[in-house]
Amino acid sequence: MCAQLSLLRLILSSVESTELRLTPKFAEVQEGESFQFTCKTYYTNEAIRWQRIPMENNFPVDVYLDDLLVDGYDARYEVIKEVNAGINKLIIKRAELRDSGVFRCIDRSGHGQQVDSQLTVIGPLKCHSSFNASCELEGRENVTLTCSVNFAGKTPPTIEWKHEGEKILGATSISSNEVQSYLRVQINQGSSYSSPYSCSSNASNSACTIRIHNCTVSGESTETRLPASATSGGLSISAIVVPIVIFIIIKVV
Repeated sequence: MCAQLSLLRLILSSVESTELRLTPKFAEVQEGESFQFTCKTYYTNEAIRWQRIPMENNFPVDVYLDDLLVDGYDARYEVIKEVNAGINKLIIKRAELRDSGVFRCIDRSGHGQQVDSQLTVIGPLKCHSSFNASCELEGRENVTLTCSVNFAGKTPPTIEWKHEGEKILGATSISSNEVQSYLRVQINQGSSYSSPYSCSSNASNSACTIRIHNCTVSGESTETRLPASATSGGLSISAIVVPIVIFIIIKVV
């Protein structure tokens, strides 16, 4: 019996050692960030072939073949090999929405086993307001706050609104490459709206804030790019200051 168990373990170990492995199997990455696939094969003396299947069709195209990156991928892609360990890493230096799709690793110079991984690239979070009042604001005015995120993949991200620590349900619309969430806010003349409305996405590292102020400031529309921080992946501030009683500041952090 012990001899049979030992033989079974040996067989299972042999099967496992020749298995082609690709990690991760499913992944989401922010647009502009780097990402890495790792493929491990038992056949260390033969080349790995990389392919990708774009979202728009089901036809595999070569990314890495005969130990060379294919034209069109050599600018943003890189391959690192650890020959003795049978490891081949495909690195996307700056992910773009068009990178979304299936990535395929094939061993034995492209004639052996193959294994796939699904990549989804998520764009930055954006928000804006429909506010367009004047100094003659009377009574109440409804303002529509909009938060959106672009994506390329099978699973659309979700968007969540918050105000003063409380979650607020917004109306959502989903297209083939964008999710939009809308929130209706009522402005009352003479009231203070210093507490911001914020939106965030389950697939984005950034948050978007819309702050409504009640004050008397005049100026002009400006847009400024700020350097990225360790947690945001990218900051963008859009400030709208017009000669009205109430103005809105929109900020992505």
